[in-house]
Amino acid sequence: MDKEQSYVSPKRKKFNDEHEGLSDSELLREHLWTQRLIYERAEKVRANTSTLVWFLIVIPIIIVVLFGFMGASI
Repeated sequence: MDKEQSYVSPKRKKFNDEHEGLSDSELLREHLWTQRLIYERAEKVRANTSTLVWFLIVIPIIIVVLFGFMGASI
């Protein structure tokens, strides 16, 4: 069991080395910055998904409905 606890992954080692001397305030600021980056990426994905839904689902449905009404009135 000691062997499992003593193993540190390379990513964890790099993280520990980069943030070894930081205070709690600095660590919280780093965490806040990371959360901000994640939020911005998620917002881009949301915007792109919305655009795809409009062009691939909603607009074709509207076109089909309009042609349906035009075909029924002719």
